Amino acid sequence: MNRMRDDMTEDAEWQWHTDGAERAGAPFPQPADGAAAVAILVFGQMALGGALSFFSNISRHFPPRTWGPPDMAAQALASVLVLGLLVAYFRAVRGASLRDMGLWSHGIGRDALRGLGYAVAAFVLGAAVTIAFWAVVLIAAQAFGVPGEAVEKFLVKSSAREQETARGVMNVIGILVAVCAAPFIEELVFRGVLFRGLRRAVSFKISAAVSAAVFTALHFYVAGAPMIFVMGLAAAWTVERRRSIMPALFMHAFWNLRVFAVLWRDRL
Repeated sequence: MNRMRDDMTEDAEWQWHTDGAERAGAPFPQPADGAAAVAILVFGQMALGGALSFFSNISRHFPPRTWGPPDMAAQALASVLVLGLLVAYFRAVRGASLRDMGLWSHGIGRDALRGLGYAVAAFVLGAAVTIAFWAVVLIAAQAFGVPGEAVEKFLVKSSAREQETARGVMNVIGILVAVCAAPFIEELVFRGVLFRGLRRAVSFKISAAVSAAVFTALHFYVAGAPMIFVMGLAAAWTVERRRSIMPALFMHAFWNLRVFAVLWRDRL
């Protein structure tokens, strides 16, 4: 009974925000807004990250070496600038606020607990899907005459490269970026704008699959692609269910924190 009452309250809150946007004559987001958000994220991070990394390599004073490796500090600053660019663009062009992008809370504690539960469930499901997916790929490869050892070697190499990247950011600023900045920006883009924009035009299944596929592709991690895809689907379901990106944001943060917890354990 209490759960039904909570859900009705959350739906009423969401309807209030939706009605407000429609009264203002600014239905947001649309599919085109999702494409714009992804473009700003990708090209903005590449351009600003590259420029700041170059500047950090020729400067002895910025970023301060106490922040962490110069390139990591530069990428962190680039992420903050991209977030500002994203918010400024949609504010200027579409009159949209962070709340219009889905950033509103049912209660931080409640959203955090939900995010933790969703992260655990998504990880278990994602691990099962990943194992099953690569088992099928291995069987199919062997059926077409591709040695199983070649597939296994490829997967090991892909996983090792990803772990090496994670070890490279095992510092304070790297963890803050991965656990705080990255989930915030990515959930805002992929679920808050892209997924919700697609939902205005197509079904939940298509919107979730497309947003999760783009999210997965931009991580460039082949071996872990099935797991990342499942995480993207789970985040989309969470936004569909809760009408807010906050639970998905916490889920994403706990998901990334899991990687550092495993690496930290291996260092002990």
